[in-house]
Amino acid sequence: KKIKSTEKGMSTPIIALTASAFDEDKKKAKLFGLQGFIRKPFRESELFGEIGRTLGITYKYETDNTAVSDIGAAETDEMAIENLKKLPVNMLDNMLDAITKADMDFLIEIINDINPDYSDLIKYLKYLAGNYDYNKIQFLIQKAEYKKKD
Repeated sequence: KKIKSTEKGMSTPIIALTASAFDEDKKKAKLFGLQGFIRKPFRESELFGEIGRTLGITYKYETDNTAVSDIGAAETDEMAIENLKKLPVNMLDNMLDAITKADMDFLIEIINDINPDYSDLIKYLKYLAGNYDYNKIQFLIQKAEYKKKD
């Protein structure tokens, strides 16, 4: 708000980055004159997309030829769900909590604590986390018939 109140600031594009999930905050950002709005956790592509939209630029990307099979994991979503069912509930609680709080260091720490017998699951979850696909991790945990510990 303070930046946008100056003459130079009025022409400075600003993108809000927030952990808030409330639509009211997006409305506030527009009222303050901000040009963009991104919620955490976010994917790198969302950030660059918003920057590109705000500044009117386009990017040329190299193609990523890395497939899930190239990471050494034979894990499919179905296998991941079955293996997630075998993990302690408090570990799943902690993963979801880390995703909700956008604490990705803690998420990786939890993934590293998974029993090494589930090495394909570990590699797959790290692959998803490395690609900022936290929604997919959350989806897989929920599909594992996860029940939050009371």
